[in-house]
Amino acid sequence: MKKKIFAFVFAAAALFAASCSRENVPQGPDVLNLPDMKLLVLNNGSFNKNNSSVSYYIQENRSLTSIGSLFKKTNGQGLGDTAQDLIQVGKNYWISVNVSKVIHVIAPDFKLVKTIKVVEAGVELSPRYMCVEGGYVYVTMYEGYLAKINAETFEYEVIPVGPNPDAVVAPQGQLYVAASGGLPAVLNDEVDVVDIASFSVEKHLKVNVNPSLLAVAPSGNSLYVYSFGNYAEKPAKVERVALSDGSVSDILEGLSGAPVSIAMGADGKLLVLMGGYAPDWSPLPGQVYAYDTKKEAMEGSLYTYPVANAYSLSADASKGYIFIGVSDYVNTGDVQVLDKAGKPLGHFSASGINPIKVMMVK
Repeated sequence: MKKKIFAFVFAAAALFAASCSRENVPQGPDVLNLPDMKLLVLNNGSFNKNNSSVSYYIQENRSLTSIGSLFKKTNGQGLGDTAQDLIQVGKNYWISVNVSKVIHVIAPDFKLVKTIKVVEAGVELSPRYMCVEGGYVYVTMYEGYLAKINAETFEYEVIPVGPNPDAVVAPQGQLYVAASGGLPAVLNDEVDVVDIASFSVEKHLKVNVNPSLLAVAPSGNSLYVYSFGNYAEKPAKVERVALSDGSVSDILEGLSGAPVSIAMGADGKLLVLMGGYAPDWSPLPGQVYAYDTKKEAMEGSLYTYPVANAYSLSADASKGYIFIGVSDYVNTGDVQVLDKAGKPLGHFSASGINPIKVMMVK
C-alpha cells in the first residue's frame, strides 16, 4: 500500500480530487449486460480509518447488484485497516490487510476460515501482495520478508528478502519479488529471484528504483516491472526484463504522463494505466495502453476516453474484461468496466473507498 500511503501524504491533492467527483467521470453505459459477471471488489479504505471492505457483485436484471461489505455482514467484524490484495486459492479467498497485519481466509459463503498473523522474531509482519503456487501461498511482508504459507494447514515459514517488498509472482519454478526499498532515503532497485525448491534468494535483477508491481508474459519469457522511481529525477517506469539474460528495457518510451498500474490482460496483452499527477499535484486523466508481449511492442491506447481520478487497474485474462478503479480518496469509489478492446461496457459503485482490486469469481 506504499503507493496509497504516499498519496495520502498529499492531502491537498486528495481534496482537489474530491472536487472532481465520480459524477464527472466518463462512465460508459449505465446498464451492464454481462451474464457471466460475478465479481469481488476489494477496497483499501482510508489509511488508519479501519474501513477496508470487500463487496460481491452479481448480474441481475441487466445490472450488477452489490451485496454490500460481505465480510463484515457475515462475520460481525470488519476486514481491518488498509486491505492490500485479494486472491482465490482453491475455493477460498485470501485477503491481506497491511496495517492490521493480518491475512483473512474466507470460504465461498464469506465465512471466516482463518485469520493468519505471520510473526518473525517476536514481531508481527505486515502482509502486502500474494501469489499461489504448488499448494502454498507466498506473501510479501513489508518489514523485509517473504512468507510461505501452506494453503491447507496454514503453517508458515519466512525468509529475508530485499527491503519493503511489494508484488510477488511465480513463473517457471521461481518467485520474483519486487524489493522496493520504498521507505529508506536511498531506494532499492532490485527484483529478488527466489528458488521455490530451496526457498532461498538466488540472485537479484537490477531495475528502476522503487519497483512495486510485477506481471509475467504468458510465454514465461518476460517479466514486466512497474516502479515508482524516486518521485523526482527518476520517473516511474514500466520495464521489460528478459528472463533469459536479465536485460532490461523501458517499454513506455515516447508516451506522455506517468504509469499508475499494470495488469496482464487477454491474448498476452500487458495493460498499462497511465495518469498520475501534474506538477501542482492535480490528478491527470487516466488512459489504458496495451503492450503486445508476443511481439514485444506497444500497441497504443485502448481506452481513449480519459478517466478522471483513475486509481487502480485489474483484468481478467480469460474473459478479457478490464476494470478501472476510480477514487478521490474521500467518497465511495467507482469501477469502470471495459472489454478487451477497450470499449466501455458500463460502471458500478465500488461500495467502499479506494477500490484497489477487482477479481472475477471462478
